[in-house]
Amino acid sequence: MADKLPDEILKEILSPSLHVPDEKFTDTSGPSVFFRFDLSTSAFLLVCKRWLRVATPLLYEVVVLCSKAQAQALSQVFATNKQLGTFVKKLRVEGGYGMPMEKIIKASPNIKDLYLSLALYSTDSVSGICRSLSSISPTRLILYESSDHLDNASTRQLTKAICASISSNWKALGVFHTPYVDRGSGKVYSRWSAIISALSNSPSLREVTCSSCPYVESLSFHMLAKNPHLLVIRFKLKNENEGRYLEQTLDKTSRLAKLIQFDLPPAQRPADIHFPVALPDLSYIPMATTSIDVRKKIWAQILSFAMWNDWCDRDFVVADVIFYKSNKIGLARQNLLTVSKEFYEIGLPLIYSYPVLLGPYQLCHFATQIATYPALGSEIRSIFFHVTYLHGDLPQLVEESMARIVAATSNLTRLHEHCDSRGAGLPMKGTTFLKLVETSGSSLITLTGIKVSENVVPPARPPSFSIFDNLRRLRSLEWRSTMEFQDTASPTWTSYLPSLEYLKLQDCSNNFLDNLSSLSLPSLVHLDLGGRNSTPSLRRFFSSHGSKLRDVVVNPHPEGISFFDLCPNVAQLKLTAINQVPPPTFYKCAAPHRYLTRVTISAFAYSRSNPKMISRQQSAWSPLFKDADLTSFPALKEVQCLACEWPKDERAIAKNLWVEYADYFKNKWGVLLVDYEGRHWKSRLKGSR
Repeated sequence: MADKLPDEILKEILSPSLHVPDEKFTDTSGPSVFFRFDLSTSAFLLVCKRWLRVATPLLYEVVVLCSKAQAQALSQVFATNKQLGTFVKKLRVEGGYGMPMEKIIKASPNIKDLYLSLALYSTDSVSGICRSLSSISPTRLILYESSDHLDNASTRQLTKAICASISSNWKALGVFHTPYVDRGSGKVYSRWSAIISALSNSPSLREVTCSSCPYVESLSFHMLAKNPHLLVIRFKLKNENEGRYLEQTLDKTSRLAKLIQFDLPPAQRPADIHFPVALPDLSYIPMATTSIDVRKKIWAQILSFAMWNDWCDRDFVVADVIFYKSNKIGLARQNLLTVSKEFYEIGLPLIYSYPVLLGPYQLCHFATQIATYPALGSEIRSIFFHVTYLHGDLPQLVEESMARIVAATSNLTRLHEHCDSRGAGLPMKGTTFLKLVETSGSSLITLTGIKVSENVVPPARPPSFSIFDNLRRLRSLEWRSTMEFQDTASPTWTSYLPSLEYLKLQDCSNNFLDNLSSLSLPSLVHLDLGGRNSTPSLRRFFSSHGSKLRDVVVNPHPEGISFFDLCPNVAQLKLTAINQVPPPTFYKCAAPHRYLTRVTISAFAYSRSNPKMISRQQSAWSPLFKDADLTSFPALKEVQCLACEWPKDERAIAKNLWVEYADYFKNKWGVLLVDYEGRHWKSRLKGSR
């Protein structure tokens, strides 16, 4: 069926995938927006000969050149097939790229939209562009100027060629795009003055668009206003206040004031509201003839969905907190209680079943409400809290509030913070924790984000580790406490925490870690280990449970133990130390490790956007990549470095250390180096010198 589609229909099908939005083509906001890591759109041409025939004109309609190698390759293509150049309607050149540009531009006589960059270094050759500008007649010109305001022989040569073309050859130039708004002085100002002067004498110019708005009037725009053919000068505003001062100071009687137009970003269209034709019957009561019990059950189901209870009944991540706040779900849940007395009676237990407490004051208020209405405590199933830094009297108030909440609950299944949290934890007294285990231990599934104080009831003896036998349904446990337990190991301990799948330890005592080593923990798969426990305790723990682990997060990486030998089934490993790069010996493994597929390294993530800082850290990173021996890891596919950010232009690529490491790792080990966004490096075309 598909092979019978006419070419015209196939063209319409392929066009959206090959289309380059005009907003993206004209973007002058910064580094190349066309730097990509996904599959090139040229892959469409490889499907079959028919797709090649139909898609080729679409592919070449907009040409974007980001490197000299691309320019060299394209010039060779156009030399081989001269027809391809005639398809080019828009050309974006983000550098100089030497003599190949002359062949490209002269082979593309139908260029109507031309994007040129003045962010040129002295080593960038623009001779090819300058020689060929007179061979085309664009209707729109877009110029890019970097924030560095570079001035050198290349920028001056290109400026001279542009001015000459505007004055003599480009008789159809109607639109000019510029980011320029009275930048600096000296030679850079002279450059733009020359361009503006040429434009002011252009008989075809109808529109000038600026990507930003000046604060006050400038001489440049007065020069443009002298062009009698110019119809409009557009300023793209980010908000309605950006151009207010300029608008107020303009001489309303001047020609410039009549030409200027302020364009705001398109407003989001509100949803259509359809009002009913007839007014509703206010005396109508839904399900009035149904029994009260049935009606309450039905409304309870409806309100449960309307209050997002099913959504709240799960482990949260950071995005859930943002979603909850931005959509004002908490306010919507409360507003449902104000609809009627019946909704209040039915909805109040529901809203207390799954409270979301964002901040210490909400938590304290919730505790007060529970103390006032103790019957609501039995309704609580899950408590999500998000409490950041506590100061002053807040830690004590929070501890007291948690004690009141725990004392009132008996069916709690979740007491948790979002699973990505690395905060200090919600303070809880040791006695409160013991009460929690006593009252809700049999129902708890998730217990995270809590920091249990060390002292229980001094000078009482430390509690028995047997309290964890009550947590038989617990699947996720985050333990942030230096609390000690009685060392009375017994054979019955092995059955404690049988359902535990996720374990996060943050600065726990060696005593607690040793007690965990005595358990069987048959369901344990995920481990997040933080703090500096003794090597013997770590070795005992990994010897007991390492073979069960599939996903491990550690900070810092465990030293003094054969981690990969003790954890032969780990598939993903994340090292969260922010100032410590693991040594090459970290990959030491006595036997082949057949399951490790991904390693994530968090070191120096804070310096990601600072190239100079990355260069200073070369002594730390270089041994990891140059000296690592990955022979024992045949399944390893990628190493992610959160400090890695791929460069986005040809000059930065040539100097970037991450590119060097990525090429080395891929060529030697077949392992991809991945940046902080999870994108692996895709090698670029290499140009000849």
